Amino acid sequence: MKKKILILSGVIPAIGRGGGCLALHRHFVERSDFDAVVAGASLQNGTAQHQVNLESQEGLARLQRTRFRRFFVNFQILLSWILLPRMLHKLIREFRPDYIFTVPDNLHLGWAWIASRKYRIPLTVNFQDLFPISRFLPESDRPYRWVTRILMRKFHHAAKQSEVVFYTSEGMQQFFSTGKKGRVLYPVGERIEIQPEVSTDPESVKTIVYAGNCYGAYGRMLLPLARELENNSQVRLKIFTAGNDWPKEDQDYFRAKGVLLGFRPFEELKSEFQTATAFLTVMSFEESERDFVRTSFTTKWLDYAPFGKPVFAWAPSYSSAAIFARKYDCGFVLDVEDTSEVLLIFMRCLEDAGKRQKFAEASLRVAQSVLHADQIHTILKTGLDA
Repeated sequence: MKKKILILSGVIPAIGRGGGCLALHRHFVERSDFDAVVAGASLQNGTAQHQVNLESQEGLARLQRTRFRRFFVNFQILLSWILLPRMLHKLIREFRPDYIFTVPDNLHLGWAWIASRKYRIPLTVNFQDLFPISRFLPESDRPYRWVTRILMRKFHHAAKQSEVVFYTSEGMQQFFSTGKKGRVLYPVGERIEIQPEVSTDPESVKTIVYAGNCYGAYGRMLLPLARELENNSQVRLKIFTAGNDWPKEDQDYFRAKGVLLGFRPFEELKSEFQTATAFLTVMSFEESERDFVRTSFTTKWLDYAPFGKPVFAWAPSYSSAAIFARKYDCGFVLDVEDTSEVLLIFMRCLEDAGKRQKFAEASLRVAQSVLHADQIHTILKTGLDA
């Protein structure tokens, strides 16, 4: 009999909402190993068949639409560690889950913890991001500093006391002092076979493809890079992204230049990936992002790898991307901030046929092993079948 899983989180199975949501879609919707029901306060674009909305009570929701939004968002965060939504009580009694599964965020971890202890249901935590210190949230949705300190203590407690613990990277596991308790669960990629390489003219312009977020720290890296490359006759950049916070004039300019491209479903990206020369993943060098880049993991690497092309990891040496690339010798690490140096490294590496072949083969190797979608899913399944 399938295990019944209650997914209680702001990160839910969904498409077009980022890599974390897409990973849960691939685990719980594309595959049928579990009977899953989703509950949360943010269900936009959710793909699960059964979803229960836990939106704020109308009075609190109305207050969160005022200029005092941040105060009432923080109030709700603290309240989540005291009271459960009535609909959640009803859902648990009717569904009777074997596990409560949460990607800990600022709001839902409190509900998941209280519900698991009240109803004596094992709790599974999947640490994907350190949401209390995330710079990707708008200012009005961020916890106050003192609330952040409380939440981080709660995150550490959940890592120590939850029945099943997954970490999205080795860096995330190391961040928590009790990290040895859990297992590393990389975000699961598209379930695809190794893709045949599409030959391109070796003298043609070499195309580097980036697919992912292009806002916040990512955007602040990619915009100067786009400017550095815009007049280069040998290397061009293509950015496929759903989110972008560049100034409008820059967005319009680089769309017209064919650099900034919109979100595309993976099926449509395949042809772009097949004809790319190499792929790019980035992680911020900003000091305020240090803990984030140490712990998060770039989901697109899993989609890049089966295409057998070199991957450039433009990231500091302490980042999870650099650690992964060096651990498995599967990517060029660019531990430099200056975009002119980045461009020189691009050109030098892409002109070296031996290096290109080495890292192309390395991509195929990790695609067939540590990043293989079924192998990653087996880690999740084994943990939840225990």
